[in-house]
Amino acid sequence: MLFIKAFLPLLEKSASQLKQRDIKQSSVVNISSIISSLQLAKNLPNNYYDYQCSKAALNMLTICMGKDFEKKKIFFSLLHPGWVKTEMGTDKAPLTTDAAAKNILECLQAMTNEYYCKLIDTRDGKKLTVIPF
Repeated sequence: MLFIKAFLPLLEKSASQLKQRDIKQSSVVNISSIISSLQLAKNLPNNYYDYQCSKAALNMLTICMGKDFEKKKIFFSLLHPGWVKTEMGTDKAPLTTDAAAKNILECLQAMTNEYYCKLIDTRDGKKLTVIPF
């Protein structure tokens, strides 16, 4: 939140020149996770309480800030990159960091206003799937 607030003047300046929201111009895109979904929680592993709760809080923050700044034409969204080979994800994860980054970039290029304040599964790149909160 502090990071977003620090960049808010630049985001507002960039968005002020737009006729409508545009992810490519002025946007806040947060990295979340499918395991933050309250609707899907009963069918997902629930042994990462702190991680799941922090990502659910990030989802709420993104929605609230998106609502507050909607008229300023700043685009807000959340992305689920999938299980990625990182220190946290371990070597068991199916996605490399390069593949995850490529999928995220393809997803961002394909996003439109219909994905405003939504959690998007980026594992399929350009095929955008909304994950319910």
